[in-house]
Amino acid sequence: MSKPKIFALIGNIIRTITFVLGVFSLFQLFSDKNYITSQLPSNMNLSSAEIEAARSFAGTFSIVAQLITLIVLIFTWIAYTKIDTPKERGWKIYLLVMGILGCFSVLGIIGNPVESIFSTAGAICLILAFALKGPHADDEEEVPVI
Repeated sequence: MSKPKIFALIGNIIRTITFVLGVFSLFQLFSDKNYITSQLPSNMNLSSAEIEAARSFAGTFSIVAQLITLIVLIFTWIAYTKIDTPKERGWKIYLLVMGILGCFSVLGIIGNPVESIFSTAGAICLILAFALKGPHADDEEEVPVI
């Protein structure tokens, strides 16, 4: 197995662990009725209807975010299987984009340091999967310089 494929594998495993941690957070959101109120400042004095609306919005947003993350994760695993093939370049660019977006997504999960560390490590591995040369790097046609 080539180095880019190894780094893509490590990055995908880490991103899968991060996704599972996010699913556990989603279960916590739905199982604990006081989770939303515990995250709000104590001086907000919200009514029960406002708290239910916030809980409903947070739940819907979290489900949609997890579904999008699952779709992206599936395509990242497909990209992993396509590395070390003659047409790997497009999939390696996809891994680079996902790695860069993963580095930026860390800014949104500062409140959870474990998930933040996992996300950063996975993103760096995906970037390295793009940066390192695989066995088919020399097979591409060279463009003549005019």
